[in-house]
Amino acid sequence: MPGKILIMTLGNTPEILSRNIKSGYYKNIIIILSAESKKNINNEIKQEAKKRRVKLKYELIKDPDDLEITFKKADEIIKSLTKKGINIEDIEINYTGGTKSMSAAICVAGVINGIRKQIYISGVRGEDSRVITGFEREVPTFSPLIMLSKSFNIIKLLFNDGDFYSAKKYIEYTEKDLGIKRNSDKFLNFLYEISDAYLSWDMMDYETAADKITKIRINLDDIERHLKVNFEEQLGRNKKIINLIKKSKFLRILDKYASAERYFEKGFYLLTVEMLYSLAEFIADYVLEKEYNLNKQNIDEKKVKEILTDKKIDISEDYFDTSRSKTDGIIHLPLYHSYDLLSKLGNELGKKFMEDKEYQNAIKSRNDLIHSNKTVDKEKAEKFLNVSKKFLEVFCKKYSDTKVKELDEIIKDYRFIKL
Repeated sequence: MPGKILIMTLGNTPEILSRNIKSGYYKNIIIILSAESKKNINNEIKQEAKKRRVKLKYELIKDPDDLEITFKKADEIIKSLTKKGINIEDIEINYTGGTKSMSAAICVAGVINGIRKQIYISGVRGEDSRVITGFEREVPTFSPLIMLSKSFNIIKLLFNDGDFYSAKKYIEYTEKDLGIKRNSDKFLNFLYEISDAYLSWDMMDYETAADKITKIRINLDDIERHLKVNFEEQLGRNKKIINLIKKSKFLRILDKYASAERYFEKGFYLLTVEMLYSLAEFIADYVLEKEYNLNKQNIDEKKVKEILTDKKIDISEDYFDTSRSKTDGIIHLPLYHSYDLLSKLGNELGKKFMEDKEYQNAIKSRNDLIHSNKTVDKEKAEKFLNVSKKFLEVFCKKYSDTKVKELDEIIKDYRFIKL
């Protein structure tokens, strides 16, 4: 197909340029070369280009042995072409001519910018190691493996930043862009499976996450060589904890805090405070159900009064009125009232909440920001995170369903692995 653009490096073998002109395949040829090499392009070659209406453009470099100079020049050329609206598929590279540094540089620039076709002229060589004129053979090279190496780095970066959805989408884009199936490359398939598994965990779909993470295997050289030395050990800890989380309401509460930490690290401060608010609600839910068999979504008023009577504690007749639905009469306790009830029931955590003005102020600050549609900044999110941790530490010591009672010790295995 005519009309392609060729970017090539050239040294002291102008025959390579002549061959590309005569091919009739290119209408534009951009040549990266030194001033000395340009002298080798004779009038015969120039006339051939004019005759065939091939536009030649020379891009001079000062030092053909400086890899960085050629790379910068090639990268600038490719970007200027795409900026003009030229499709990357219409740009090809020939790295046969020039110094080894020039060839390496233009190849790297091509890979980084996604140029699929890179050409090398091979053939029968003479005593000087050059290909003999008339015995040339064009070798178009496109190695998905080289392009994949670039993709691997991007996918790993997305995964390590906790953007599992984008990691999956980039893998799907890579499949389409390179014309390969992820199952054809073991590590690409591994990256998809592990991104998919951790996306489920991040979405708190614990049953699905546990099933997917448990199935992940890395006992293949094609996978292991891409990973850190202790990766399998770290993955093993994550496998163990996710299978515990799916069975334990207590551990799921802790995962909310771990999720808030992840949001904070990524700078998602609104999501941080929302997760922490949800954490406070879930703690109240847990304690009401565990200690008193009460569901705060549908409080049994009679049962509460019986408990309070046994404890010789009085509450006003209208105590639940503000929380009672006007349509069906169901009592649904909001966060503050849940802890107030726990406090009246004599619960330690309820009393702690009612006395902890710093924690209450952080929650109030969240409510004010959300309802007034104001931005949640880093300082406010970090303050909420810190006071939540203190409260959660008290909760852990009292209600941990594992032998370990310290929050930091329990939650260390919640940390998502890094690739």
